Amino acid sequence: MLTKNSPIEIPEHDPFFNDKLGRRETGVFLTKLISTVNEPFVLALDAGWGKGKTTFINMWSKHLKKEEYTTLYYNAWENDFVEDPLISFIGEMGKLIDGLSGAKRTKAKKLLDKTKNVGGELIKQAIPIVVKVATYGALDIEKYKEDALANLVSQFAKEKIENYEKEKDAIKGFRNELEKLIKHVQSDSNKPVIFFIDELDRCRPTFAIALLERLKHLFNVKGVVFVLGIDKEQLSHSVKTLYGSDMEADGYLRRFIDLSYELPNGTLKEYIRMLIEKFGLRQIFSERQHIEYKEEIDDAIIMVLTILSKQISLSLRDIEQVFTQLNIIYRTSGNRIDLLPEFLIALIVIKDKNRKLYISFLNQKKPVNEIMDYLNIKDTDNDSSRYKVQLDTFLKNAFSTREQVLDAYNSFKQSETEEDWIINATLRRMTIRFIDYPILDYLIRKINLSESFK
Repeated sequence: MLTKNSPIEIPEHDPFFNDKLGRRETGVFLTKLISTVNEPFVLALDAGWGKGKTTFINMWSKHLKKEEYTTLYYNAWENDFVEDPLISFIGEMGKLIDGLSGAKRTKAKKLLDKTKNVGGELIKQAIPIVVKVATYGALDIEKYKEDALANLVSQFAKEKIENYEKEKDAIKGFRNELEKLIKHVQSDSNKPVIFFIDELDRCRPTFAIALLERLKHLFNVKGVVFVLGIDKEQLSHSVKTLYGSDMEADGYLRRFIDLSYELPNGTLKEYIRMLIEKFGLRQIFSERQHIEYKEEIDDAIIMVLTILSKQISLSLRDIEQVFTQLNIIYRTSGNRIDLLPEFLIALIVIKDKNRKLYISFLNQKKPVNEIMDYLNIKDTDNDSSRYKVQLDTFLKNAFSTREQVLDAYNSFKQSETEEDWIINATLRRMTIRFIDYPILDYLIRKINLSESFK
């Protein structure tokens, strides 16, 4: 049965139960940090795209709820179709009172409605006066005398000033109503209300920066903590898109962020092992007919992806995509064929990360050493040293037929060195096939077909 990679289950009783990246300690640590905050505070969780920020935020949010914190999750990317981010953010604030009941919920609902009403007035005040200018611009200005045009400009200036004063009052009123709501939601716990803002770096630059501005000026009230899930590097690009390449983006972002925390990568091997289970591959592997090898497939996949992740910085999403393709390839290949996962995974990764190099290799325009240089596998441990020799042997014989590989295996002068033993074992494995064309042809066709399922 085809199995998809479903979102990780986050149990209420133990939010970090399925945490395969070893981030439970991080969640506990950050909870203690948040508990010491008394003033408005913004914490940024910084990690590259695909490094598991959203999963960690969801786990941590449930952990905070267990600790009797009130939290609200806002996915910025899902809402960046709205012109003014304040509209969607205020719309999500109803979730603040979801856990309340009875008289407390009734009062909170009234406070929330008042906060929304004041926020609505604020949004009205923020409508640019240029809309009116554009309307007048559509008229035939030549009909007006110079003095009439001067009066028109004066009127616009006056409206701008009045609009500024009204917006300033509306901001003050919004903060007052928000602070009342936060105090009521907190009750006697004095624990801050946590607003999680996720996927900010994936938004349109105008939306992302406008949201930061809104949060800074409107939600800077006691009892509120914002946690931003960001890729700081990508968000910096958004800043430079709006303000120019010479803009000091890091300094600009520090205006909004009080403290930045780089989310640790976690235990990669456990994450890979979890994906093997989630995609249902362990059962597929058990059905392979190469008895002497099938029980080692798990370890081989974990080893290869761990090594490649270190050398060319694969994200968690990159690894997940590799599994999507492996899932399709293994389920559509005969059980009697050794798919050489150490080689197969390397090809998938190279095609995804450096397609030009991949195509050149297939056209036999790039020597094996250029592939090896790109992957940059170091002899830092036994696994890396062994895999380096394996992969080099695969690549050098990739365009050979089974019979040619068999001839190379039979004529190989093996010595007592470990490297020769690895080369000999690799050549032997490349002959355990029931097709008489190059192994590379078969794997490439499978990769091309599986790539369509991205």
